[in-house]
Amino acid sequence: QGRVSGKQGRSTAGHWGEPMKARRATYDERVRLSVLLNQEMVKKFEDSSANAWRRLFEWMDDDLSGKISFEEFDDMVRGELNLSPEQLSDEDLKAVWVALDDDQSGYVTHDEFNNFMRIGAHTVQGGEPWIDHHALKADETYAARVSAAEEELRVMHRPFEHRFLVQAPPPTNAPEGATRVYNRGGILIRSDPHVAAVDRHGNDFSATQFHR
Repeated sequence: QGRVSGKQGRSTAGHWGEPMKARRATYDERVRLSVLLNQEMVKKFEDSSANAWRRLFEWMDDDLSGKISFEEFDDMVRGELNLSPEQLSDEDLKAVWVALDDDQSGYVTHDEFNNFMRIGAHTVQGGEPWIDHHALKADETYAARVSAAEEELRVMHRPFEHRFLVQAPPPTNAPEGATRVYNRGGILIRSDPHVAAVDRHGNDFSATQFHR
């Protein structure tokens, strides 16, 4: 490959291997890093064409697997292109990787890397910026997944009584509708549905076959 990897003396790989909730870089953040990589690539290879992207990818692909891991990507950005944390923080670098590794396979393919480099190539090749519409659509899908996960988490963290106790229904006029109005000696009296009915003389009704 023509270079000695600097990963042996760096602890970055172990740090990124730990479970963490990494954010996904925005499209503009990815364009910014793509521009920086294109500019540094031209300094290194004196070539701004897509052929230089292949050479850069091959330099990163230490194990000749045809795909790169985050450790290889990180080693190239820090060790070969010499982008400092002041130029690009570790958090932002990881966030860009999360966006590039859209299927969460842990690797980025040659085609994915080429698309990433293309969005910032206009700064060294001239012309209008190329828009990666597929990546923009993936950003929308990711945002929707995050929103759904946050809503699910919000529901799960509701107080116990809100999650498991049934709320009382709103009041209605059903009790009033169950009452009757009787004329007792010229006086209108509304019956109470919770009191046994009586005849107009105040006596209980005799039992019928339905009360047995």
